[in-house]
Amino acid sequence: MASVQHLAVRVSDIERSTRFYVETFGGKEVLHPYHTGKQMTEIIFGLKDTDYRIGFIELPDGFGLELFQFLPDRHPTIGVPQPEASFMHFAIAVDDVEATLARAVANGGEGFGDPAGWAPSDPAKYAYVKDPDGNILEVNDTTWERILHSAIELYPEAKR
Repeated sequence: MASVQHLAVRVSDIERSTRFYVETFGGKEVLHPYHTGKQMTEIIFGLKDTDYRIGFIELPDGFGLELFQFLPDRHPTIGVPQPEASFMHFAIAVDDVEATLARAVANGGEGFGDPAGWAPSDPAKYAYVKDPDGNILEVNDTTWERILHSAIELYPEAKR
């Protein structure tokens, strides 16, 4: 059986991003950020003369976030348009979308659009926020199964 266990996210300031994810989503910093050394960066990413720091955040459900800060960061991601990014967004299910959005903004994030529903029969709320580095997060109060049901309600031709 396969399951998702963690997501690695590039950041430009690991301390700022750690605060954002801990304070916004109730995560905990499970390891202090550490340097891996230039040799490891070259082996894994093919980058010469570059180091990276990595930090580990665990969300309340046990899902992990690895925060990567390259030093120096020769390829910044801040300001990269979403259609050009390597991933579009990742979603975090929360109990209260409005309260989470307010915490995100208070911790350096940027909300765009008001929390809203999607399909007419779906009572769930969805909102989008950029973290301090511009990574886009979807915040919702629903389940994957409910998202699929709503997609079929709106786009019946999608049903398999």
